[in-house]
Amino acid sequence: PLDLAAGEVLPVAVSAPAVHA
Repeated sequence: PLDLAAGEVLPVAVSAPAVHA
C-alpha cells in the first residue's frame, strides 16, 4: 500500500511543478 501510494503521489508531485513552470 505504501509503495503504491508513493508511486502515485511522487509522479504527481514532480509533474505539478513541471506543468506550472
